[in-house]
Amino acid sequence: TSVDFIFEPQVNINANGVYILDFRETFKSSDNGESWEEFSFNPSIIFNLGLSPSAVSISENVYLTDFLGEWNTFRYTLSGEVVDTITASVLNFSENTIVASFNRPMVFMLVGILNEEPHLMVYDEDDRSSVLKPLPTGVTLGSNGYLYVDHADNLYLVTATQLFMSVDSGDSWDDITPNNPSLKRITDIDVSWDGYLYLASLGSPILKSVSTVVQGHNTLNAIVYNDTDGDCSFDVGEDEGLSGLRLEVGTFHRLSNEEGRASFNLRDGSNELRLNARDDLYEICDFNEVVEFSGFEEEKTVFIGVQLIEECADLSISSTTPFLRRCFDNTYFIEIYNDGSAASENTIALIELDEHFDFISSDFPVIFQSGQTVALDIGSVEPRDAVRGKIKFNLSCDAELGQAHYVNATLEYEIPCDENSRVTEAFECRENIGSYDPNDKSVYIDGVADSNVIGLESEIEYLIRFQNTGTDTAFTVRIEDQLSVDFELAELYPVSASHDYSWSIERSRNLVVTFNNILLPDSTVNEPDSHGFIKFRVELKDDRPQPGHLVENTASIFFDFNEPIITNTVQTAYLCQHTSSVVQASICPGDNFDGYTEEGMYEDLLVTDLGCDSLRTLELTVLSDDETVCTTSTHNPDEEHLTIYPVPTQDILHIAYTGNKQLENYFLLDLKGQAILKDKAEIDFSLQLGELPEGIYLLQLQLGDGTKMSRRVSVVR
Repeated sequence: TSVDFIFEPQVNINANGVYILDFRETFKSSDNGESWEEFSFNPSIIFNLGLSPSAVSISENVYLTDFLGEWNTFRYTLSGEVVDTITASVLNFSENTIVASFNRPMVFMLVGILNEEPHLMVYDEDDRSSVLKPLPTGVTLGSNGYLYVDHADNLYLVTATQLFMSVDSGDSWDDITPNNPSLKRITDIDVSWDGYLYLASLGSPILKSVSTVVQGHNTLNAIVYNDTDGDCSFDVGEDEGLSGLRLEVGTFHRLSNEEGRASFNLRDGSNELRLNARDDLYEICDFNEVVEFSGFEEEKTVFIGVQLIEECADLSISSTTPFLRRCFDNTYFIEIYNDGSAASENTIALIELDEHFDFISSDFPVIFQSGQTVALDIGSVEPRDAVRGKIKFNLSCDAELGQAHYVNATLEYEIPCDENSRVTEAFECRENIGSYDPNDKSVYIDGVADSNVIGLESEIEYLIRFQNTGTDTAFTVRIEDQLSVDFELAELYPVSASHDYSWSIERSRNLVVTFNNILLPDSTVNEPDSHGFIKFRVELKDDRPQPGHLVENTASIFFDFNEPIITNTVQTAYLCQHTSSVVQASICPGDNFDGYTEEGMYEDLLVTDLGCDSLRTLELTVLSDDETVCTTSTHNPDEEHLTIYPVPTQDILHIAYTGNKQLENYFLLDLKGQAILKDKAEIDFSLQLGELPEGIYLLQLQLGDGTKMSRRVSVVR
């Protein structure tokens, strides 16, 4: 029928049909326009619908940006009733800065505040939560950037001169801008039902992709259930999903949710599904491990039955703190995870505190305190779940600045498993600090912070700290960590965090940790609570790198709409470190230094027992005969009973005399004959020479009969 639109209507399409949105009415067609159903759309807030971007979701909610004291995006019903408010303004009023998923209860928005860099907001209608994601690297959004979603739920970001595509809801992007010199400005795109991309532009005819772009965006649902009757068949009543089990497809890693479900968005082709579960606790029924997708827009569900072999608890504990400040109250965060198949009972944590820590309080009930040991009542920990709490203490002013402190935590509980899969004792050693970078990354090797070398069987943990140093509360913090190819992804798991979080491993080995609704205050309002952290444990692959190989790790920290903060890069060497050094040494005529007798510069490549290279550059000087240390004297037969080592030395020089005469005093002379050190001599003693400059020195020992013994000593660095 004839309709007089007040503004140019906005058209939205999803799997339910076609929607035309106008100022007063909404029209829906479920049969490609053959017939229309009319709704009275009377939004309670009206600003300028003809200019505001809008979207209609699969759940038939209308998303619209309006002004109510400030710009926000509102969620309406088709009749105009406000259901929810999303506290983020769209970037501009260009059409399609808000788009809805074609098949899922999900909405995408380009959002930004004032002059801050724009981001992609992904809003989940089911749980009313939102996640901020960065836009692709190198994008130039300008004032006309917009989003587009095709019928396979691929997401596109369009600018005047660039075109990006994401098959995973904005987690990663591919630049698919046509390489066409005549293309001046992109004006529109569309994806046909058979999967071809059409692009309209200024300066060139309409372009069509050579091959289909809608391919492989398929959904694989894996549901892990408790096969209680043992027949490996999903029967009525077996609806108990097993949560917290890891499912893997390629480099994607997901944990099953409370319903036992994990979902993957996959391209076409063959995909191998794996369930990573302990074989001592669970028996996995045979299931279709290889899932084939031959096109796009397919959805398949695989049910995986699991039978419990043993019901037991397997607890691990982690304790960490983002920093230690002397003369202040500090906090240690305790996290206990149950990797077993049954809940733990009567769980007690024993926390041994450093001698400079004065215990104040704990989130857990205190059973007793004896000296520096505190016993905490943890209660019960459910299987494949974690509990977290804090311990507050004061770090005494008696501690020196930069002094190292430790905390050691152990667990006691009932019905333990026969085998422990994780760490049952947590030890952490770190130094107290003055000023510091609040957003950084550090490594712990066997519990010791900032270690430089990874041993053969070392436990490796990374701590990422963040602080809101802005001027307002942070609602979402997301951390991305591109994991080194040296790590085994299947052995990665978080061990401790400051707030509730979710995590997954996405494409290209990208660890993503999200703190939704963290409500992190800024440091000017509440400095103690403006901090947060995540700590996770990894293992090297069985195919170990060469000795001396540097394992590097860097993280990106996103606060709401802001550009990411890039942490420092942590470098850790495997087994040993490659080193280089310059040694300046002097010898007397006729002597040698490691076989070298002539003055000059020499380079030697040495190899340590563990296989690392050590490049030494030797700058050798030959002294003249008249130097004090080179002056020859009458040989004293008692020198045959004198031993000094090592020569040359870097630090400690050991002296031993086995003769039968009385030792009186020793003197260490420099090149000018001046005594640098002197004291009472003993038949077996050591000298600390670490503070002396490099060079040649003369050691003299005075005997009881007035005679002297002399030896030259070389000090090198």
